[in-house]
Amino acid sequence: MRRVFNLAVLVALVHALDDAFVHRGPGLGLGQHALAGMLAAASAAAGIALYPRLRPGLRAALAFAFGALAIVNGAMHVNDPTVTGMLVLAAGIVLVALAPVILWRERERGTGRDPRASRGVRAPRRGVLRLRLETDYNSSAMSCAARAAPSVSTGR
Repeated sequence: MRRVFNLAVLVALVHALDDAFVHRGPGLGLGQHALAGMLAAASAAAGIALYPRLRPGLRAALAFAFGALAIVNGAMHVNDPTVTGMLVLAAGIVLVALAPVILWRERERGTGRDPRASRGVRAPRRGVLRLRLETDYNSSAMSCAARAAPSVSTGR
């Protein structure tokens, strides 16, 4: 997972640097895109550095956010295809697809303990829970039947 994330983010970074410094728009100076290139480099470095330290939900959110931005950036190059533009589109799709995979694999791994145990709440036994549900159901069914039964007058 980590390698896939790192590779996809690096592909997106290469495209951002390519757009900022190599294939600038006509008439634009190098300094006009320097800030965008530096922000892309800083965010990619921060994402790669933080990814292994984050919990699975935040890792999935980070992958999804980077992927969505990469897809938007790559979609802008569909009419004017460049190699890095198409690669960033593919990297964005990989990152968005990686988000649910991260959550799924962490679910399979599990923590090995009951999450209620940390709060001091003891899980009820299955039979006790079933008895409570049946009792509640029966008492509510009887009260509904009592309310629905017509009152019979004896006429006296």
